[in-house]
Amino acid sequence: MIADKGLSENVMAEIELALEHHELIKIKIRASREDRKQWINEISTSTGAELVHQIGQVACYYRKNPESPKVALPRK
Repeated sequence: MIADKGLSENVMAEIELALEHHELIKIKIRASREDRKQWINEISTSTGAELVHQIGQVACYYRKNPESPKVALPRK
C-alpha cells in the first residue's frame, strides 16, 4: 500500500521485490486522483511492469520473471 509518505525508495524496492517473486501484484494507492495517476505511471516506467488493471485506488501490475515464470499467459 502506498499512503501519505508517497512513492519512496523503500516502497519502490518492495514493489521490485514483489514483482520478482510473484510477477503479478496488486497495489493499493491512497492518494488524490492526480497523485495516483502520477504514481501509477511512475511505477510502470521505473519497474518495466505493465499496468494490467486499475479500479479506484487499486492498481495491478505484471512483469514476467525471465528465469522462472510463474504466471502462464494464454497463447494467441
